[in-house]
Amino acid sequence: MGINKVLEGTFPIGTRVLIGVPAEQPVEALASLRELFEGLHDVLEARLGLMEVHPPKGEPFFTYTVGWRMEREGEDISPKVIEALRQVPMGRWPISIFPLRADYFTNEAIAFFTREDEAKKGAPASPAPEGIGGLLILPLLGLIASPIRMIYQIYTGMIVPLANAQAWDALTNPSSPSFMPFYAASVGFELLINLFLVVFGVWVLWNFLRSKKDTPTLFILWVGAHVAVNLVEVLLLGRLTPQAEYEAALRNLPRILITALIWIPYFLLSKRVRNTFTR
Repeated sequence: MGINKVLEGTFPIGTRVLIGVPAEQPVEALASLRELFEGLHDVLEARLGLMEVHPPKGEPFFTYTVGWRMEREGEDISPKVIEALRQVPMGRWPISIFPLRADYFTNEAIAFFTREDEAKKGAPASPAPEGIGGLLILPLLGLIASPIRMIYQIYTGMIVPLANAQAWDALTNPSSPSFMPFYAASVGFELLINLFLVVFGVWVLWNFLRSKKDTPTLFILWVGAHVAVNLVEVLLLGRLTPQAEYEAALRNLPRILITALIWIPYFLLSKRVRNTFTR
């Protein structure tokens, strides 16, 4: 196989040229030029095109065209390019060197070298997000705060009222004007559910801190349980509990729903979540 024939980028007066993009590329020649341009740091971009040349006398012929753009235009690297091309097997057609301008290259000319691409090759890949950081800190804080908040609510909203014998008798005694038939049952039900959520939350927190692989599923179930409990309180217990407790549950519902809409998709889709909970 012969070496490349490199042509000067000039033609006789009256020569007609057509420019385009080659379907077949001179693979060895382009590899040699890439290696050369990697060491010439002023070269920003190099492109390959195709030219059909119709001289005023003689037969038409095809030639590959190569051009490059430099950060500083002072140095002439054409001799180095020609020497590099002469050391490798020739492609289908000879190669001509032209300035990288619209006169000689179409917009679709093949960019076989760009400085940005070469920089990316040498740059280390960005590490995948991993560990308890970024947005993942927020659900962790929620898991820490939730049991504390719920224990406080159980104490102030249930234990303290239950300790008040007069108030309890007023709400549970059938002869009392303030009697609520299902209040005692609803308080017992709510107390059990809230205690369950506290214990479940602590269990999720323990798995979270140990990066257990079941954590995303447990966290989603924990958030879903809060939504379900709050909906039951609003829909079913509104008529069974005092108005103040019903209104408190109603105010809490939007916060629980927004939390679910944010964090359930996050735990399903986040790369950090997938990379963190693997044990």
